[in-house]
Amino acid sequence: MKRHKIALAVELTAQWSVEQDCYLIEHATQTIAQLQQVLPFDEEQINARKQVLGLIKRQRALQRLR
Repeated sequence: MKRHKIALAVELTAQWSVEQDCYLIEHATQTIAQLQQVLPFDEEQINARKQVLGLIKRQRALQRLR
């Protein structure tokens, strides 16, 4: 099941440019609404790309440290 989720996330995010990935990485702490104002993607696509880039896992790890 996990492989299916990752494959779906990769499929949803195939159209992201390097610049958009960089912006998402640098501004990962912003809300989805703020990211949607700059990036031409919907909430599902942004969350899927965060998962592919490992940003969701990183955010959880940082929250545990606080």
